[in-house]
Amino acid sequence: MATTASCSDMPSHHVFSNRDNDPKHTSRLCQSYLTNKESDGVLHQMAWPPQSPDLNPVEMVWNEMERRVKAKGPTSAQHLWELLQDCWETISGDDLMKLMERTPRVSKAVVKAKRGY
Repeated sequence: MATTASCSDMPSHHVFSNRDNDPKHTSRLCQSYLTNKESDGVLHQMAWPPQSPDLNPVEMVWNEMERRVKAKGPTSAQHLWELLQDCWETISGDDLMKLMERTPRVSKAVVKAKRGY
């Protein structure tokens, strides 16, 4: 995730890690680091099926940005770029938390709809 001031608004005990079985996420170094952080209570690791955009919280952020940008009606590529930057800057830590809190509900709905993986 890109570095923004709004991300620092989130309490550390609400940090989640999801790995999608990409090789960089399955390396021993990465697994060890994340396991240590979870043991320290810094983050919570979530089980994640590979290539699952339905469950990716970042996709929820992109959807929120798309909704906000469309509501402002971009009139050109330059205007779209400006609106995207403005929308990104206005997404607060609370907005991110609300999106993250949806993840368990969305996960259950996806599993139910697809009857598991």
